[in-house]
Amino acid sequence: MKKAVIAIILLAAFVFPASAFFEVDKNGKDMGVGIYLGSPFGITAKYDLDQNFSVVGGLDINPAFQINGGLQYKLFDFSIEKLDFNFYTGISAYVGLSQFSVGLNVPFGISYYLKDPSLELFLEIGPSFDFKTTQFSPIGGIGARYEFDL
Repeated sequence: MKKAVIAIILLAAFVFPASAFFEVDKNGKDMGVGIYLGSPFGITAKYDLDQNFSVVGGLDINPAFQINGGLQYKLFDFSIEKLDFNFYTGISAYVGLSQFSVGLNVPFGISYYLKDPSLELFLEIGPSFDFKTTQFSPIGGIGARYEFDL
């Protein structure tokens, strides 16, 4: 239980302080919390700093207990038959708590926003580099975040 509390505090430290330095997106929902299925597998959060930049973070619960956080940048928007998508990339650092590890993830993803209910659906893939083992490995998965205003 103590590890879970520490992880939540660290996640909040990654996500919320950066909001004080940037203008929040006024055109939509600025915070999202949800689930990520893949590698990492767990809880995900995203806070929009403006139209293009977001702070992202998460708590990986399987196979190792890890916390991650970083920045996401929207590269461009596109539409397919009246459905609006955006393509993004980012960089995030992670720290393994149950099995010590430190590394970087560089995800590339596509997201789609539903209006009712207010959900962001996304698909990501990319490389990960672990500094402890000095190895690259793939990351990726699908997820959904419930969007709301703070």
